[in-house]
Amino acid sequence: SCAPAQGTSSGGAVPFTVTLTKGIAGFGMNLTPDNVVVAIKPGSEAAACGLIQPGDRVLHLNGQAVSVDEPVKSFAIDLADGAAATFSLVRHADADSAGGAAHIPVVDGS
Repeated sequence: SCAPAQGTSSGGAVPFTVTLTKGIAGFGMNLTPDNVVVAIKPGSEAAACGLIQPGDRVLHLNGQAVSVDEPVKSFAIDLADGAAATFSLVRHADADSAGGAAHIPVVDGS
């Protein structure tokens, strides 16, 4: 039930949007205080979706910007079980990604 709306960016970060349904145990993501995914719970909505990965950062929940002061859980707690929620996330390109990642040369001062 997750509907991706893939974005494109030339800056190495890839924005994307998924819609998940809140289950009894939430959406199935463990997040850091600054809304970065650290784990996906097996059998959860997020796991079934298959698009969200550890390291992805949640930017918005249902169009509301999230932050350290107003994290995802502060908005998600008000959603009823069975409610659909749209997450806007961004995935940062890393050294393991295939192509497109910018490599900054290290300049030695000697």
